[in-house]
Amino acid sequence: MMKAGSTRVIWPSMMKSCTSPSKIASKICTSLGGNVYPAEIEKVLYAHPAVHMCAVLGLPDPKWGKVGLACVVLKAGSACTADEMMQQMRANLAPYKVPKRVEILAELPISGAGKILKRELQDRFTDA
Repeated sequence: MMKAGSTRVIWPSMMKSCTSPSKIASKICTSLGGNVYPAEIEKVLYAHPAVHMCAVLGLPDPKWGKVGLACVVLKAGSACTADEMMQQMRANLAPYKVPKRVEILAELPISGAGKILKRELQDRFTDA
């Protein structure tokens, strides 16, 4: 049984998938009254030739509620600064979608299945 506000996805193989609104909302960071989807920002970052891996998350902020943080791992032999990453995002995203901070890291936490562990990044930078 689906609840009001749930999303229903029918895949080409005709298998059905239901997602509750709370799961969708966990992927959204609201900034200046607009919805910001981390995947949209990550797509812009991956378009930069120096980016090997990236993850975008929302961090608590006393003034705005949440602000964006982009964690980026560069390709071997690439040199790029956080300012260059910010320029890439400013050129390709609406101003309210641009994260407030970029961190260049040596590596991102990865699960055994190869997925980026955003929860670990969240914990690491929330305390910082």
